[in-house]
Amino acid sequence: MTSISNTYNYFTPQCSGTTGCQSQRGFGGLFGGAGSNSGLQGFDMLMAFAGLASLARMLGGNESGSEGSGSASGAGEFSFLDDALWNGSKGFDGESLWNASEQTEQPAISGSARIWGDPHFIGADGGKYDVQGEAGKTYNLLSDRGFQMNGTFEKWGNGGATVVGKAGITAGSNYVEVDKSGAVIVNGQALKDGDRVGLSGGGYVEKNGDDITVKKGEWEVEFQTKGNMINMDIDTANAVSDGVRPHGLIGQTFDGDGKARNGDKGKGAQGGGAIERADGSMSRRGDKDTVESYEVGALFDTSFGSHNADDAQNSRYVDMAQETMQFAMMLGYATLTNSLLSSASNSGYNSWNSYS
Repeated sequence: MTSISNTYNYFTPQCSGTTGCQSQRGFGGLFGGAGSNSGLQGFDMLMAFAGLASLARMLGGNESGSEGSGSASGAGEFSFLDDALWNGSKGFDGESLWNASEQTEQPAISGSARIWGDPHFIGADGGKYDVQGEAGKTYNLLSDRGFQMNGTFEKWGNGGATVVGKAGITAGSNYVEVDKSGAVIVNGQALKDGDRVGLSGGGYVEKNGDDITVKKGEWEVEFQTKGNMINMDIDTANAVSDGVRPHGLIGQTFDGDGKARNGDKGKGAQGGGAIERADGSMSRRGDKDTVESYEVGALFDTSFGSHNADDAQNSRYVDMAQETMQFAMMLGYATLTNSLLSSASNSGYNSWNSYS
């Protein structure tokens, strides 16, 4: 999954070693200070309400803050904040609070990767590693929103090595099967040499001799069938244009960090030091177990949930930036409530009257 760059911390209590957090400022001081032991005062409260209302509208899908365009999932759920804002501040709009903290779009992640031989991996970052898996098992190679590619590994020689013997792509309602022999089947139809067929929802599959090209969405995969194995090149102009970071044995290398993932190579190598564990941490050199978490049940099995929150075809993308803001809102609202209670107990709401 992807996280949007330049997210901001909207809740950072201002604490000291001597006074603790009694003079903390709601939302990390973004909405003004608070006097010690008295909670948010007057205009600070209005500013906090403004920010919370604006945040609520954003989380509801209304990024501009204007009425009537929020998503069904959040529209109207925080009207109490708008009421407090407009009744208390005589028309003050908190939108400007967001202008200084707008988040930038995630930069494009482009690149090329390759899988070849028994099987050698060259990641989009240039890193090299081998994953031999186990003959007869199928592994997820690339998993992204609306596009999943699995490969069935087959025995190669007598030394325990393997090669990719079949590859299967599930892309929406499209199913593409490529065999080491050069045979290719698209949605139940066998392609002949020179055929090019369109895919539902855009894209195409083309067969030219032993080379097969699949183009769909963000991805273009060029298969070279050798009769006894499949090699493949995977290319993208932007792997995160849909907001989802890809995963899989090769897909995870399209992470845009500029750091090559170099791992184990040679006999018995299983990607140690280059592939991620199910918890997101990096496997260690010599690791031969992590590869098991990339196994799938069949060539078109899309239930690859161990590493990718998008689960390829069948799940929803969780925007980590939105999760962060939701958490910030909960904390900020709790701070605001505590501050209101503190104000009530210490000053009997006189701080509101001082701004009327």
